[in-house]
Amino acid sequence: MPSVELGYTNPFGHGFRPYLILELTGINQASGSVIGLLDTGADTTALPQGYATLMGYETAQLDRIEVGTAAGAAYGWKAMTPCTASVPGAASVLSTQLMPTFISSATPLWGRGDVMRMFALTIEDRAQRFTLSW
Repeated sequence: MPSVELGYTNPFGHGFRPYLILELTGINQASGSVIGLLDTGADTTALPQGYATLMGYETAQLDRIEVGTAAGAAYGWKAMTPCTASVPGAASVLSTQLMPTFISSATPLWGRGDVMRMFALTIEDRAQRFTLSW
């Protein structure tokens, strides 16, 4: 089974954690690399609210929903049209459609129910590394 091992990084100055760079392509076909936290507690992917506009979403294409966060209940905007997420360098095998929720958070969170279905994930917290296998 092919795999890649990656070390924890500290891109936002909040400590070393399992961050992964994904290439996101919005419904407007604009794309870019986004670094996000592999969040095993997130059911689906959550992105900062400002990404909605960058990815081409308009209010009519978003559904306001209540979301559970570590800080309690909050509101977000769930995309009703999918965008594409892929792992750079492996997009032919590690790519998926996802409908992110846009929330008031500074850090993108890659969720279990969409992004993490592209691969098997092994987290070795003591060693500060993680492995993606597919």
